[in-house]
Amino acid sequence: MCLGALTGRLSEEDWKRSREISHLEEIVKTLISRESNAQSKKELKSKKRELEDRKKQEKSIHTKLKQEIVKVLPSSVLILAV
Repeated sequence: MCLGALTGRLSEEDWKRSREISHLEEIVKTLISRESNAQSKKELKSKKRELEDRKKQEKSIHTKLKQEIVKVLPSSVLILAV
Protein backbone atom coordinates (compact mmCIF):
# COMPACT_ATOMS: atom_id res chain seq x y z
CA MET A 1 0.00 0.00 0.00
CA CYS A 2 1.45 3.41 -0.92
CA LEU A 3 1.75 6.13 1.71
CA GLY A 4 -0.97 8.25 0.11
CA ALA A 5 -3.40 5.36 0.25
CA LEU A 6 -2.39 4.68 3.84
CA THR A 7 -3.11 8.29 4.76
CA GLY A 8 -6.49 8.07 3.06
CA ARG A 9 -7.29 4.86 4.91
CA LEU A 10 -6.31 6.47 8.22
CA SER A 11 -8.64 9.38 7.48
CA GLU A 12 -11.49 6.99 6.71
CA GLU A 13 -10.88 4.99 9.89
CA ASP A 14 -10.60 8.18 11.94
CA TRP A 15 -13.92 9.43 10.56
CA LYS A 16 -15.60 6.05 11.11
CA ARG A 17 -14.42 5.72 14.74
CA SER A 18 -15.31 9.33 15.46
CA ARG A 19 -18.85 8.73 14.17
CA GLU A 20 -19.17 5.54 16.24
CA ILE A 21 -18.05 7.32 19.41
CA SER A 22 -20.30 10.31 18.67
CA HIS A 23 -23.23 7.93 18.28
CA LEU A 24 -22.44 6.37 21.67
CA GLU A 25 -22.15 9.85 23.18
CA GLU A 26 -25.61 10.72 21.89
CA ILE A 27 -27.06 7.55 23.40
CA VAL A 28 -25.44 8.33 26.75
CA LYS A 29 -26.71 11.95 26.63
CA THR A 30 -30.23 10.66 26.00
CA LEU A 31 -29.95 8.22 28.90
CA ILE A 32 -28.64 10.98 31.18
CA SER A 33 -31.61 13.19 30.34
CA ARG A 34 -34.07 10.38 31.06
CA GLU A 35 -32.41 8.97 34.18
CA SER A 36 -33.70 10.05 37.58
CA ASN A 37 -31.44 7.94 39.82
CA ALA A 38 -28.51 10.13 40.96
CA GLN A 39 -26.02 7.24 41.08
CA SER A 40 -26.93 6.04 37.60
CA LYS A 41 -26.74 9.60 36.27
CA LYS A 42 -23.27 9.98 37.81
CA GLU A 43 -22.11 6.74 36.16
CA LEU A 44 -23.51 7.82 32.79
CA LYS A 45 -21.76 11.18 33.03
CA SER A 46 -18.52 9.36 33.79
CA LYS A 47 -19.06 7.16 30.74
CA LYS A 48 -19.69 10.27 28.64
CA ARG A 49 -16.37 11.78 29.79
CA GLU A 50 -14.60 8.50 28.95
CA LEU A 51 -16.06 8.56 25.43
CA GLU A 52 -15.03 12.19 24.94
CA ASP A 53 -11.50 11.39 26.13
CA ARG A 54 -11.30 8.35 23.87
CA LYS A 55 -12.38 10.39 20.86
CA LYS A 56 -9.72 13.04 21.62
CA GLN A 57 -7.01 10.38 22.09
CA GLU A 58 -7.87 8.59 18.85
CA LYS A 59 -7.96 11.88 16.95
CA SER A 60 -4.55 12.78 18.37
CA ILE A 61 -3.09 9.40 17.39
CA HIS A 62 -4.44 9.64 13.84
CA THR A 63 -3.13 13.20 13.50
CA LYS A 64 0.34 12.17 14.68
CA LEU A 65 0.40 9.20 12.30
CA LYS A 66 -0.58 11.39 9.37
CA GLN A 67 2.09 13.94 10.30
CA GLU A 68 4.73 11.20 10.38
CA ILE A 69 3.61 9.92 6.98
CA VAL A 70 3.82 13.43 5.55
CA LYS A 71 7.38 13.74 6.93
CA VAL A 72 8.37 10.48 5.21
CA LEU A 73 6.48 11.17 1.99
CA PRO A 74 8.86 13.76 0.44
CA SER A 75 11.89 11.51 0.96
CA SER A 76 10.00 8.56 -0.55
CA VAL A 77 9.15 10.65 -3.61
CA LEU A 78 12.82 11.57 -4.01
CA ILE A 79 13.85 7.92 -3.80
CA LEU A 80 11.33 6.99 -6.50
CA ALA A 81 12.55 9.85 -8.72
CA VAL A 82 16.13 8.51 -8.67
